[in-house]
Amino acid sequence: KRGSQPGGVGLKVLQEFIGRNHGQLMVASGNGLYEYSNNRASEQELPDRLPGTIVTLEVNTADIKSYALVDEISAKNIF
Repeated sequence: KRGSQPGGVGLKVLQEFIGRNHGQLMVASGNGLYEYSNNRASEQELPDRLPGTIVTLEVNTADIKSYALVDEISAKNIF
């Protein structure tokens, strides 16, 4: 997102990490399912409407690499 409204980059950063880590991200909300795995995104419609949101994150714990943001955020500037 742009402007003074907070949010918007968290999912992008998470998706980039999952791609590099060879993990999996799934988000089900409303009547849609989003999946990101093997550096591919897919979407599908659910047969029934979900009253909330479910997020499933699979992290490849066999990955021994270390990851960091180009511009790390200071703990003092999180909120």
